[in-house]
Amino acid sequence: MQDPPPPTIVLAIGRQIGSGGAELGERLARRLNFAYIDRQIMQEAARCLGVDEAHLLHRAERTTGFWEKLGHILSMGIPESVYTDALRVPEVTDVALFGVSMQVIRELVSNRDTVLIGHAGFHCLRGWPGLVSVFTHAPREFRVRRMAMRYHITDPAEARAVIDRTDAERERFIRQMAGVSWTDARNYDLCLDMSRVTFDMAEQMVVNLIEQRIGILAATPAPVAAPSASQGEV
Repeated sequence: MQDPPPPTIVLAIGRQIGSGGAELGERLARRLNFAYIDRQIMQEAARCLGVDEAHLLHRAERTTGFWEKLGHILSMGIPESVYTDALRVPEVTDVALFGVSMQVIRELVSNRDTVLIGHAGFHCLRGWPGLVSVFTHAPREFRVRRMAMRYHITDPAEARAVIDRTDAERERFIRQMAGVSWTDARNYDLCLDMSRVTFDMAEQMVVNLIEQRIGILAATPAPVAAPSASQGEV
């Protein structure tokens, strides 16, 4: 009987917007030849739920409220069409969407080493033998400068508003779905203040951590399969 294949390595990166977590993930995916998943999760979740992807993309790592839902409906058509459009959009609760997303994540990472950005990966893959969880953060003004470079938001006040809103939404989402604080260092194997390290330094630290996890997995004996009923007792 062949030994089962080793579990895949999954690098789950949680990040404050503007801290560089997504860019760090892209660099590591290229260096390690890992798959890189982010938007695919909402695409697959939409397919599983039978809804248009456009109805879910704005809900990644966010909970929904009445006024946000109303604003989304209003953006879909002229005022006269609000009620008919609303009737055509299937209602998907935050809990239902999170549950489907968790299943999608586990399916996507099951066959290939992967970098997973956001989506509460540290919680969705809790207990996964090959999980390495990292959180990137940085002071607000550092993130404002990176927002100007990365997303071309040149107005500092606008960048601060985006940062504050995104931080609040992600904190609320993680607390409601996972029951923990998003920024609690205890959720992660490694937390990186990206204002204090270069991308090269951060990349190498994460690679060292992954290599350590691979070594631990290689040294862990594979579980012994129970004899089948056809084998009988000896």
